[in-house]
Amino acid sequence: MELKIQVKSEPKNINQIEKLCCKACQKAGFTEDQTDDFSIALTESANNAILHGNKSDGNKNVTVEFLIEHKKIIAKISDEGKGFDVKNIPNPLAPENIYSENGRGILIIRSLVDSVSYEFNGKGTTMVLTKKVE
Repeated sequence: MELKIQVKSEPKNINQIEKLCCKACQKAGFTEDQTDDFSIALTESANNAILHGNKSDGNKNVTVEFLIEHKKIIAKISDEGKGFDVKNIPNPLAPENIYSENGRGILIIRSLVDSVSYEFNGKGTTMVLTKKVE
């Protein structure tokens, strides 16, 4: 089963994405705790797509696709931004970054899902999150 939503790059649209995420988690058979974890990871990723990928440009979209398989969800969060180099993401646990107000989102995402990968196609960036039912 697949679910999909496309929204303008405005932070107020995160709520719509989160609602669809909860629906996807329910269909996959996630527990409440698993749904909470996946929703946090997904909304953080969508927020990154809006703020960092699309630079909050309301003329650009963020697309979220959920592929619901037996006891597993794969979510693809796509922006229309220029992309970034995964290798250049600062380590938020490094001493010089400990007190930084930003930079922990990807660390949090990675801690809440089973896998994270990226797709770069020249038209934007897609973050792929996978989580299995425990």
